[in-house]
Amino acid sequence: VYNSAATLGTAVRSVLTQTHSDLELLVTDDQSSDGSMDLLREFAEQDERVLPESAPERGGAGRARNLAIERARGDYIAFLDSDDMWLPEKTEKQLAFAAEGDAPLT
Repeated sequence: VYNSAATLGTAVRSVLTQTHSDLELLVTDDQSSDGSMDLLREFAEQDERVLPESAPERGGAGRARNLAIERARGDYIAFLDSDDMWLPEKTEKQLAFAAEGDAPLT
């Protein structure tokens, strides 16, 4: 996340309303100056699955994603940009497809 307060709420809510709810939402704020981190903290107070962290210094999208990956505890990782959103059944359908098709997801 970098200065994405205007679109961040929609992105976060699209993850939190997934039909497959066993997930963690790892978000790295890349030193935003627009209140993005404050918004993430509000979401974290309301839902324990939201795990925001501020990057120690601005490093770009790749570095922010790598910092989040380092904190991941689940078996799978999916990316979502702060100006995008997931349809409600996205993770459920992807996991079902992977299981049924014996897809090489590791």
